[in-house]
Amino acid sequence: MKEVQKVIVAVDGTEGSISAAQAGARLADAMDATLTLLYVYPLVPSQLSGVMHLSKEDFDRMRDAATEEALSAVKSALGDRKPETVTLIGDPAVEILDYLDDRQDVLAVMGRRGQSKFKSLLLGSVSDKVIRHTRTPVTVVT
Repeated sequence: MKEVQKVIVAVDGTEGSISAAQAGARLADAMDATLTLLYVYPLVPSQLSGVMHLSKEDFDRMRDAATEEALSAVKSALGDRKPETVTLIGDPAVEILDYLDDRQDVLAVMGRRGQSKFKSLLLGSVSDKVIRHTRTPVTVVT
């Protein structure tokens, strides 16, 4: 494994992702690495267009509002640190996996949402899917 150059924290605005961002910031400091917050908006325009008849502009506004809501609590928990932010659209596990793409110079940090054991077994969690399908090192904060 190459030396870690970037810590990428997947965030969704939950308490778990706030804890993950704080842990990721500490890890980035300890490794002299950059910090990136990665948010995945879990809807795609094609899924909504037939159901809600949204214009692209309406979809963009919805995405931007959801992104701001998810990132605002995380950013305030990080104080005056100004991490890079990346927003993707789609299935969170798939998009995170594509973004990581087996990079060897990054460390991914994720929180757990605290789903019930039954729901986690039935649906699977994003962190579980990422851990199982990437060769990028992942730290899960509980």
